[in-house]
Parts: sequence; structure tokens; C-alpha cells
Amino acid sequence: MEKRKFKRYSYKPDCCPILDCRSIQYKVLNISEGGLKIEIQSKPEMQSDSYVFNGDLCLSNGKQIPVSGKQVWIIGNEIGIKLDEPIREKIINSEIGNFQDTE
Repeated sequence: MEKRKFKRYSYKPDCCPILDCRSIQYKVLNISEGGLKIEIQSKPEMQSDSYVFNGDLCLSNGKQIPVSGKQVWIIGNEIGIKLDEPIREKIINSEIGNFQDTE
């Protein structure tokens, strides 16, 4: 059984926030205090094992949070990002109406 440090929350398909990395925007599929799972449109060439994402997490309530983190995995059109600084639990709780389940 996989043990995680933080609980993950999956977004309903029509409620996903956006990770805005200036020139590219990514759909956020799930969130935890320590990381994000994002969807990419095509397999990017630049995403090496140590690729760093810097941008703003644009939440459903209009709030934008600066985030940065490293890619830790890529499977198909999804990328896992471990954040440098955790997202506060209060911020995640403000999104609770957009979650479909927990993992």
C-alpha cells in the first residue's frame, strides 16, 4: 500500500484549476499540500527528470498562488510535480466543492 505524506484531492473534470507557466497553461488534475498532477497536451521534449515548473496556480475562486516545483514523474500526458513549498491546507480546503474524491 502506497503511503503519502499529504492527502490528494482529484478535481471534477469541469472544475480543474490552471497552472499558468507564462507561455504554457496546464490543467491541474489533482492537488495536495506537497504536489500537483497536471495534464499536458503532447509529450514535451523539455521535461527532463529535473525539469522545474514556475508559475501561478489559478484557483476556481480567482485566487492566484505562485508555485514552483520539480517534475518527479511523467506517464503519458500527465506529469507529477513535487512543490518546493507546500500549499497551505486552508487554501486546499477552499477548493473542496470542486473535488470528486480523495486518493
